[in-house]
Amino acid sequence: MKNKITKEDIDLILANTFIKVEKYGDKTTVLMATLPNGFVIVESSSCVDPTNFDMKIGEQICMQKLEDKIWELEGYKLQSKLSEEKSNDIPFNSIEMEQISDEYRFTLRKIKEEEII
Repeated sequence: MKNKITKEDIDLILANTFIKVEKYGDKTTVLMATLPNGFVIVESSSCVDPTNFDMKIGEQICMQKLEDKIWELEGYKLQSKLSEEKSNDIPFNSIEMEQISDEYRFTLRKIKEEEII
């Protein structure tokens, strides 16, 4: 399994994303992106003075935020897959639970061969 996300991965997602951009009020740009898997991301950009509003600049800011968010989400997804793959390599896992006042602590440990029945 690959262990990194590439710019090409992000560009492919963006190329297959439905993007809708709208102006709200007199100084806010809102971008709604429906990713290829159906997940929706909403980003926004506003200026202080409506006379400075520029829809193109607002859209560029929102697109950069969207791209950054996709990097973050794809990184999280990959980290989860790699972590799951790694934990599957450890045979005979057990989870121990310890109660500490009103909280619980869970610990994953490898069972020793002599403990196997």
